[in-house]
Amino acid sequence: MKKSLWMLMLTLTMFAGAAFLVGCGNTTEENTIRMAGVGPLSGDAAIYGVSVKNGIQIAVDEINASEEGVQIEDKDGNATKYTIDFFDFKNDEATPDKAAAAFNALYDKGLDFMIGAVTSGATEGLIGESIKQNVPTLTATGTAAALTGTGDADARAERSNTFRACFIDPYQGQMMAKFAIEQGYENVAVLYNTESDYSVGLFEAFKAYGEANGLTSVDGKGYQNATSAFDSYFSEVNNSAYDALFVPDYYEKVVKIVTTARAQGFTNACLGCDGWDGVLGVDGVNNAGDDNTSVDFEGCYFSNHFAADSTSAKVQDFVAKYEAAYNEAPTVFAALAYDAVYIMKQAYEDCDSLEYQDVIDAMSASDFVADCVTGQISFDEYGNPKKDVFVMGFDVDEDTNTASLKFKETVSE
Repeated sequence: MKKSLWMLMLTLTMFAGAAFLVGCGNTTEENTIRMAGVGPLSGDAAIYGVSVKNGIQIAVDEINASEEGVQIEDKDGNATKYTIDFFDFKNDEATPDKAAAAFNALYDKGLDFMIGAVTSGATEGLIGESIKQNVPTLTATGTAAALTGTGDADARAERSNTFRACFIDPYQGQMMAKFAIEQGYENVAVLYNTESDYSVGLFEAFKAYGEANGLTSVDGKGYQNATSAFDSYFSEVNNSAYDALFVPDYYEKVVKIVTTARAQGFTNACLGCDGWDGVLGVDGVNNAGDDNTSVDFEGCYFSNHFAADSTSAKVQDFVAKYEAAYNEAPTVFAALAYDAVYIMKQAYEDCDSLEYQDVIDAMSASDFVADCVTGQISFDEYGNPKKDVFVMGFDVDEDTNTASLKFKETVSE
């Protein structure tokens, strides 16, 4: 009887201790910040998850090898070097339920900070669990506006632990409209996918901002996801003398649309968004041969989060380290993931605490700024970054008809 009572008391004590730790951050290892990631490592989206994991690892190795690490001061002002324990990156196969399960498994192991997920749908599943524990959560690449409660104060209050390193879809739509205005365009046609929230959202943001700030007209023409032939769309585009064509979709569709536009005689500028990143990987685009596909992309520009050919010393240092580690150039996913770690570092150094809410408050502060390879990042009231948009263009070698991406300029509010 006494033994049973003692065991009951011990169990209650352990339970109380565990309950006390909830929301307080990891305390299992001295002078470490336990961070984990979630993203697709198999399936069609695996290329994105691998890039994110690699970008995180470059930043973690860099910070841990530095003399300073993450500097956290005690109440007396004495600074201690903390290292980052990047203890796991779980495969969610780009699905919400697996992302949610991955978060819970990682939380049970002791988690200070979460980077994930990678795709917007999976991130939604992960956030559904992370908000229950109030764990500071940062998606490097989830662009859907609703993830952080954008535009809805009540939703933001529920998701106040959630931030992102990438700008949201409507923002890049607005900035590409601003770019169009700055180029002197007046009339813009838009071909958009009516079955894609991504494409529709970009079109709507482009149109609203453009017509409110100087574009004479923005005429949208919708197509369905299954559409594979676009010839019929261009008789009106050519006859109406549009200054530019905006195509807010992913690179597979973009190649079909732009090559069709050129074949149908549209010679003016074509504009796009971050979904264009990958165009040069499509067969035939980067080595045109007889069909001049590369030349089709001359005079095309799209918004992106990162420019690997930027002259910034910070960018070039990251690119060199990434190429040395993985024998390939970093994608925008890798760059955003790298930045996510440095955002986390800045937050801990600002608040000098491992408490979940202190870290969240630091990232939410109006004076928060992190110096990153994708720009100087601060957050708006919805946890979305305020930073420049990189506009990329295609540089075509006239002798070989091969194309390469070149940074053109930045656009900002």
